[in-house]
Amino acid sequence: MHSSMRSVSCIQCSVSCSQHKVTYGMYRSNALLCCSPTLQDLAKSTVNLVLIPTLLGVVLNEAFHKQIDRIRPALPLVALALTVVLCAVPVATVVDVLK
Repeated sequence: MHSSMRSVSCIQCSVSCSQHKVTYGMYRSNALLCCSPTLQDLAKSTVNLVLIPTLLGVVLNEAFHKQIDRIRPALPLVALALTVVLCAVPVATVVDVLK
């Protein structure tokens, strides 16, 4: 391996198949793509990232409606903070690639 080349986790498919590695060197964009996710990987990621949290939110809202109504005014701020964290984590994992 060339001295300027390092091995990093795949950014594209880190949720589905974190065992893949990609080697990058002069071309930073190479670190972004190492494999194409399968339809099964995409379905699993969609269920994990969209369907389960949505269903959990609906169930919690129905089960604890009065308690949720008390904290509902703060929920947009919570959603904003979580969005910032969810955007910052992937960027932080590739900070070496971005330098």
